[in-house]
Amino acid sequence: MLSIPSSEILREALADLRLSDYDTMSPIFGQLRLKVCTVVDDLKAGGMRAEQVVLTVKRIVSDAQMRPGNWRLVDAIVKWSLEHYFKESADVPS
Repeated sequence: MLSIPSSEILREALADLRLSDYDTMSPIFGQLRLKVCTVVDDLKAGGMRAEQVVLTVKRIVSDAQMRPGNWRLVDAIVKWSLEHYFKESADVPS
């Protein structure tokens, strides 16, 4: 299990979700996305490549033991992770 504070915060937030929160229009998504981005920042700062970040975030999701029917949310989390990972490098002028 990953032991950075942001990963535990994300894991707890995911474990606390209700089935109704899995809807991609849920207001909880903004807060959840911020937690995902914080984890991505921490992992990237630790030298992880994008592929490793995605696998680690998926492991956090799995560790949270979310209810069945969460595939849209998992897809969104993976998308947020990749978008955030590459955000800074895309903003750097060439």
